[in-house]
Parts: sequence; structure tokens; C-alpha cells
Amino acid sequence: MQYLHKGDKITVVGDLVIRPYLDKNGVERTSVQVSITDMELPAQKTQAAPPAPPEDDLPI
Repeated sequence: MQYLHKGDKITVVGDLVIRPYLDKNGVERTSVQVSITDMELPAQKTQAAPPAPPEDDLPI
């Protein structure tokens, strides 16, 4: 949760594992899983420095 947020794009490398199974009602279903071997996270966003205050040209 600390590294990814909704909408982040990641790259995942691995194999799809497709397995049939029976649900609790006896209906055949299919489970699709990804067996991940490598994952690339998005670059961390750096916080920009706050803007400098405007300089006054007015004499004090």
C-alpha cells in the first residue's frame, strides 16, 4: 500500500496459471493467477520545492 496507488502503472513478468475448480454448488469455474517472477514499480514522485515568495519592489 505504501508503494502503489490506484491508477499506478506497473510492469509484471511471470506466467499465467489457469486452474479449473468446482465451486460450492458443484459448478465448474476457472481460476486465473499470475505467478510473478519480476515486477517494476513506478518511479517515486519527488516533492517539488515550494514556490519562492514574490519579491516586492516597493520601498518599506
